[in-house]
Amino acid sequence: MIQQTQYAATLAYSGRRKRRHQRLTAQLAALHAEHDKWNFRTNQLIIVDEASMASTMELATLARAANTAGAKLLLVGDDAQLSAADTGGAFRLIAKDTQAAELTDVWRFTNPWERDASLALRRGDITAIDIYDGHNRLTTGSSEEMEDAAYKAWHADARAGRSSLLIAADNTTVARLNDRARLDRITTGEVEPDGIELHNGNHVGLGDHVVTRLNNRRLRYGTTNFVKNGDHWTVIQRWPDGSLSVQNHRGDTVTLPSGYVQESVELAYATTAHRAQGATVDAAHLVVTDQLTRALMYVGMTRGRHTNAAYVATHQTTSDLHEPHPEQTMQDVLDAVLSDPGVEQSAHEVMRRELDNASCLDRLVPIHEHLCQLDAQSRYQPAIASSGLDSMDRAALQASPAYGPFIAQLRRAENAGIDVPELLRRAVNQTTTANAHDLAAVLHARVGRLMARYRCQGAAPEIAGLVIPAIHVNDPTLIGPLRELEAQIAQRADWLASEAMSERPIWHQQLEESLTATEALVRDIAAYRERYGVHSASPLGTTPSSDQRLQRRQYERLLSMFRTAHSGAVERHPERTLPAAHDADR
Repeated sequence: MIQQTQYAATLAYSGRRKRRHQRLTAQLAALHAEHDKWNFRTNQLIIVDEASMASTMELATLARAANTAGAKLLLVGDDAQLSAADTGGAFRLIAKDTQAAELTDVWRFTNPWERDASLALRRGDITAIDIYDGHNRLTTGSSEEMEDAAYKAWHADARAGRSSLLIAADNTTVARLNDRARLDRITTGEVEPDGIELHNGNHVGLGDHVVTRLNNRRLRYGTTNFVKNGDHWTVIQRWPDGSLSVQNHRGDTVTLPSGYVQESVELAYATTAHRAQGATVDAAHLVVTDQLTRALMYVGMTRGRHTNAAYVATHQTTSDLHEPHPEQTMQDVLDAVLSDPGVEQSAHEVMRRELDNASCLDRLVPIHEHLCQLDAQSRYQPAIASSGLDSMDRAALQASPAYGPFIAQLRRAENAGIDVPELLRRAVNQTTTANAHDLAAVLHARVGRLMARYRCQGAAPEIAGLVIPAIHVNDPTLIGPLRELEAQIAQRADWLASEAMSERPIWHQQLEESLTATEALVRDIAAYRERYGVHSASPLGTTPSSDQRLQRRQYERLLSMFRTAHSGAVERHPERTLPAAHDADR
């Protein structure tokens, strides 16, 4: 009997082991099948959409896996849109370095004008502001007024059955707008008054629209789906333990445990631009503050098919210190937004930018000017000493803020072939300097007037129209560095001219419209623009102020060259006219 019992127990144990083995085998097979499903294969095409949102490490992992499998990786996205939350910039680097194919036609918008406006916004072109404003898409006011206006416009869309996005720059504003939307839905009876408090202070209850913020493959629904970041749901049941049963628009349901709800669930009425990227709706309403960047605004203003509106906060209604907040104009706010790309750059791009900046004219020219001034100040001391100024006057001359421009004026005279000691003696002895408030400024003006009387011949041409060649330098330790700087300045100016003629920016197009621009004129204008940071559509920008003596002189020289070339072009082509930007400068 005992033997029979032991035999039966052995059989039962063997059966359990067999069934457990079969169960484990089935689970292992399922895991292998799942792994094989996502494993890359030879000649497979892998498409990554919204690739700008993928981090550098993620793209590197995908690229290695695709290369190992013999598959092809295709990245699709917009490098001017928002980057990954983690270290990003890889997609932008790849797009720039490979000269990737780019779509030129925009099809999302029902209004044709909005297609061009969105591309101007993408480039950071300030003319986009005028385009949107001309079509009544921009509203301005205090931060409180703009939140209210954007919310009311979004609420009207929702009531009319239009798909609409309410977008803000920061999570605090989003939480505030979400709270307002929930209160309105409680008033209409669409949402229960009670609810669970979320991590950002909002509450969620039965009837609320929510968004999940974290991928969780263990929270599965249907046959193959799982809860993902960015999924939208409606709460259909709230449980005592803090968990929520939610349903998507397809009717799929899943229960989110309390821990997930507390950490990774938010109300879905308002959103940040990051979460809105990739969405397409009927209308989008964007609250614009000075925290926004160009990438955020570009995303926020391109989500709607029919309407994209911006509500620009020019000042705060109240401040933390109970002091009035300085009010800006709409142009001030939007200029600041468009000037900040807000796109993360890879380490390679940063390195290239810094290396490029080292060769830019706004760095090279001041270095050249400083070294030349150092040499000239010591070289002109004998001429100043023999000019007729006493020791007190010479001390006052060197202490003046205008001493540097005065020395630079003497360098220009020397470059023009004028005898500097004789020029100084004439400037000092014209009339008495006893009552001069600023001796250096007075002598600077006198030297300038005297130079105009000389017939200067054989003057060495300025390099790129910006720097006087250092042909009179005495200090042997400075000659080598100055020659190297001059070569770099000339090379940079040539490169800028070549870029302008190949890429044809707006300012270059204006030149072409009014005259057949010579290569020398294009070169000098391009060099001037980089040296002084001119970014306007007008070739020379606005007229420099009178206290910017050197820039003003170079501006007037280029403007004179431009008008001379224009006069010749008009004689050959009478239909051509001077651009309006230059008419305003005359």
